[in-house]
Amino acid sequence: MKKNKLLVAVVTTKIYEYNTDAETSDVALDEFNNQSGRRFKLYHQEKTTEVHDFYERDTKTKNN
Repeated sequence: MKKNKLLVAVVTTKIYEYNTDAETSDVALDEFNNQSGRRFKLYHQEKTTEVHDFYERDTKTKNN
């Protein structure tokens, strides 16, 4: 018996807190990106789930 197929897109957004003395957000983002290997405090996380596609099995096909 063939099964239906469901494709799901799951997106996780993580917002981190980064303390800086930078004067603009562009400079602060550059600083943040250059901090490789450093761990930051997780401020907020949210996950969204969305159906990408759904394929129903063909009920008209005969199984011999």
